[in-house]
Amino acid sequence: MAAFSPLPIAATASARPGYMAQTVALLGRLSRAAGLATALGLAGILSACGDDVSAPEQAEEIPTETTQNKELAQKGWLTVHDKISPARWLASREAGYDVELDDPRVKELHKRLQDAKGVFGTPYRMTANRAVQLEQMIDEAGWEHEDAVDLIVTFTDVGESDTAGQGFGQIAQAYFHLRKSGLSHEEALQKIKEEAKEDPQQ
Repeated sequence: MAAFSPLPIAATASARPGYMAQTVALLGRLSRAAGLATALGLAGILSACGDDVSAPEQAEEIPTETTQNKELAQKGWLTVHDKISPARWLASREAGYDVELDDPRVKELHKRLQDAKGVFGTPYRMTANRAVQLEQMIDEAGWEHEDAVDLIVTFTDVGESDTAGQGFGQIAQAYFHLRKSGLSHEEALQKIKEEAKEDPQQ
C-alpha cells in the first residue's frame, strides 16, 4: 500500500504519544466500513499569478510578474530545518508570490494554524505540510479543488466537536481515503465524525 506521505520522517513525526497506533486503528475501522482505496502519490501542482495594473501608483505597490519573488510560493513543503513561518508559506502559496512576514494574510493564517493546533495538538509546520499535500493529492485525483487553508479550517471545525485526540494528519489521511472510496466531501466528513464518536479511546 502506498504511503500517504512523501515528506521527510522529521516532517511527519507526531506531537502526541500513540500517534501511529491511533492512525492505524482509525483507518482500519474506516477501511472495513467503506472499502477504502490506496492513496494516490503526491503531485506538486503550484501556479503563480501576476497582477494586471494600469495606474502608476498601483504598479508601485503591487509586485509585477517579473519582480515577484516566488521561492516560498513554489516550495513543496517545509522541513524541520526551514526557518520559515508556516503561515507566511501558506500565504505565499495562495498569493502566487512571496509575501512579507507582516502581511495581514500571514497574521490571518497564523490564527488558523493556532486554532488547528488547539484542537489537534499538531505543530503549525506539520499541519501546513499535511494540508498542502492533501490539496495536491485532491487535485491529482481530479476532484473539485480544495484549498489547503480551507482544509485546515474545515478539519478544525470538525475536530472541535468530534475528533478530540486525533492528530491533523490522521484526519487528513482518513478524509482522503474516504473520498477515494467514492464518498463526497460532506459524506467523508460525516463518516469521520461518526467513526470518531465510536472510538473507545474518546
